[in-house]
Amino acid sequence: MSDLPPAGPADRAASGIGYRIIRAAFVVLFFWVFWKFGGYIVTAMVVRRFGSGAVSDAYFFATQAVVYGLIFAPALAVLVPAFIPIFIQERNERGERAASQFAGTVLTLLLLGCVLMLAAAYAFARPVTETLVRGFDGEARALGVRLLHWLLPGVALMVVFLLLRAVLNSYKVFSYPSAAEALQKLLWVAFFVATVRLLGIQAVVLGLLVGSVAMVCLSALGLRNRPACLRPGMAAMSRARFVKEALVALAFLLATGVALYGVANYMPGGLARYRDLVLMTVVLAAVLFYALQLWQRSRGRPGAMARFAVLAVPLLISTFFAAYRNVVTFYFQSFTARGVFSDLEGARKIANFPIELVALALSVAMLPYLCELASKKDHALLGDIVTKALRMLAVGFVPLTVMTLILAEPVCRLVLDRGDRSLVHIEYTARALQFFAFALLVYAAERVIMQAYFSLQRMWTPALLGIAATFLQIAFLAVPIYWLGWDYPVHVFVLVALAYPVSRIAKNLLLVLILRRHLPVLPAGPSAAFALKLVVLSAAVGVAGHFVLRWTERAVPYEQYRQHKVVVDSFDVQPHTWCSVNADEVRIQPAPGDSRQGAAVAMDYRRHGRITPELTRRFDGLRTGQARRLSFAEYTDRDMGTLFVMVKYRDGRVEGLGIEGTKTARGRRWRTHSMDLAGGGIARVSWSEISPAAAGSNTLWVDDVKLTDAEGRVLFAEDFDHNGWEGAAGTRWLEATSGRRHSAGYGLRLPDGAAPARKELAAYEPAGTDTLRCRLLNDSAEGARVRLVLTSPRGPASRSVALEPGKWQTTELSRRDLGWDDETWQAISAVEVRAEGEHGDLYLDDLTFRRPPQVMRYSLAMLVHCTLPSLAGLAVMLACLVLLRIEELGHVVQWVKARGWRRDAVGGGEAADGEA
Repeated sequence: MSDLPPAGPADRAASGIGYRIIRAAFVVLFFWVFWKFGGYIVTAMVVRRFGSGAVSDAYFFATQAVVYGLIFAPALAVLVPAFIPIFIQERNERGERAASQFAGTVLTLLLLGCVLMLAAAYAFARPVTETLVRGFDGEARALGVRLLHWLLPGVALMVVFLLLRAVLNSYKVFSYPSAAEALQKLLWVAFFVATVRLLGIQAVVLGLLVGSVAMVCLSALGLRNRPACLRPGMAAMSRARFVKEALVALAFLLATGVALYGVANYMPGGLARYRDLVLMTVVLAAVLFYALQLWQRSRGRPGAMARFAVLAVPLLISTFFAAYRNVVTFYFQSFTARGVFSDLEGARKIANFPIELVALALSVAMLPYLCELASKKDHALLGDIVTKALRMLAVGFVPLTVMTLILAEPVCRLVLDRGDRSLVHIEYTARALQFFAFALLVYAAERVIMQAYFSLQRMWTPALLGIAATFLQIAFLAVPIYWLGWDYPVHVFVLVALAYPVSRIAKNLLLVLILRRHLPVLPAGPSAAFALKLVVLSAAVGVAGHFVLRWTERAVPYEQYRQHKVVVDSFDVQPHTWCSVNADEVRIQPAPGDSRQGAAVAMDYRRHGRITPELTRRFDGLRTGQARRLSFAEYTDRDMGTLFVMVKYRDGRVEGLGIEGTKTARGRRWRTHSMDLAGGGIARVSWSEISPAAAGSNTLWVDDVKLTDAEGRVLFAEDFDHNGWEGAAGTRWLEATSGRRHSAGYGLRLPDGAAPARKELAAYEPAGTDTLRCRLLNDSAEGARVRLVLTSPRGPASRSVALEPGKWQTTELSRRDLGWDDETWQAISAVEVRAEGEHGDLYLDDLTFRRPPQVMRYSLAMLVHCTLPSLAGLAVMLACLVLLRIEELGHVVQWVKARGWRRDAVGGGEAADGEA
């Protein structure tokens, strides 16, 4: 590195400020490690405990979409960058008293805003939730409303914290607010862990509230020795001005309410599908007009609050357009398959981790220093610092992008899976992470680029480009979904995962090009050479990571540590049994038509193009090698084209059968079909409509699925009523009731006085499992006892279970407890449920063979799968940094040798945290 040019005065000045920025960034980074770690622990625990479903969808909607996406992040984006320049200017020009008065006035307005937010949210949480996530089912929407009601007090405290943070950052104090954020997340984790078994998902609320109180208290403690006192008051705004601004705001609120009521109740029926988007647009337009009139009236006024409004309005407009972009994205995201909303949010959290940990910490530390350089008109030095920051981020984040593309699945397994998560949802999360990773560098660079604009007090350029990026993202979603017919859940998933990276890349390319007109950033010649070196470095890292991962997969297998489950009867749809990637919904519901009794599986789907979504029944864990005939019954709501049945065997062979469609004009009725099978283990059977008779929505029902052998013996039968159970009264829908049942769903009814319920298990393959588990419900006011009996060549084995009234209870029989070997366990022929004594109605659900995951071994295996390729990539990266003579490595080495962690003499020896 000796070929670096000698440092001149400008370089030494840049180094002096740069070192102070780096020290401040490390202060922020130290505490943010704990902050982000706490957030990821909460996310991982929610996903691991509640899975991908209604509860996790509601959690991510309430916390990530609303609390952070629509309240905290917009407040952060507006308040901090608009407050700090004015506060510093007031302090430098008019003294600490004037700065304190300005801060107290902002605090008063902020508290009033929090009160209004709480009142509006409590009053309108339900209709707002209905609008934002229309695609959620009723259970997820109702839980989302409850979570919002509980979370709001903590959210108000988080917003107040932002002002405390802005004041402390203005004094270049980063330790207290960073420690406060870390403390909030750690307390959140602690209270969640301590209370989740007792409170369920409500433990999230308790943790957030306790953590927010601690966050505000610790930040306030950091102000105790500061000259400016943060007290509520209106010293920086006259009473007349306050009354005038309040009346203007009230008028806009009333006009917005009238417009929303008109759209919600009087929109023409033909445009009903766009009602939710129009409602969101009305709110956006109201904020836009209010902000523009505020900016127009504040321009040219000398007061601190007027100048604060002038800076805040462009940020407010940009932020609300970003919020509009987010709510539209969340709206479309809610129309993905059940649980995929959570998968996307989990992937987003993983992708954002390095950005918020490094780039955000760097940008927070940079802003006060860049503001001082901008106020001194030292644009050359400012541009040099921004260029160095962007190149340092590129050196780290471009190879990180390559490694994320390679390690997406192992990382998602390590963070979000305990070995029992559905492979379908692991796949969704991994693919989403890969889509998000394409723009990792852009996300990180945007933090630095925006701080450069803020320091120059050029707020309109990023605001207008943010608005353009918002419209690009919405168009990227709406045009394919509404006008090109890409509206299947998997289409929506891909579009949602790609929309944000595409819009961010476009926005930041334009931001850099425009910034070059005001600052000497990223000169063309050196940047081109740097980019070429970066391509070589990233390619080498990718090759090393890929081949080490392939070797690790062979050397450290992990599937034997995952949960293995064979579903006997669940009376519900799940990825192990009935599923569809592209349908709107797959569910078990009462069978329609012909006065038919019982239930059937139904697939709701939209029809366009030549092929519609498939309804799939998987046959994992079933002995189907002797099957020679498949039979089933089908029913459809509307005229159907050709019903195509596809059988896929475990060896990869495929058979198909086309069935002439139903004409509902002849009278809707159930039809029974059968097809011969070539033989061999069946992996899955799928039903789909090809060459649809018409466009629009349809529902396909399937029932009475049977596999029989060459002699006509039934190997497998599923009718959603008895499912081969002798002595049972059939299934019954059980409504969820407060305090009695965990959830609504079907259960197999075992009536009082009936013979023991028995089912043959010869068709099921329990190899690889060691436990039979089921859930039992005593639906009466008295206690009951039930005996669970397994039949094998060694004779019967049983276990007696006491059932409390009105409560689902899980019971199991373990191979180890029975003293059976693997051969005996695999030869289980039947299961029986016997009631002991008098009892009311009993219900059976979720009967499965399973092997529980070995969580520690699985996690260690995934840690190896992530660590070894990462270490190989890091070693290659360091070698390439030396061989390619990338200057950023030289700057780091020079800093460590010449200065290390000593306080810098340049600029008066100011401490990184403002406490020299």
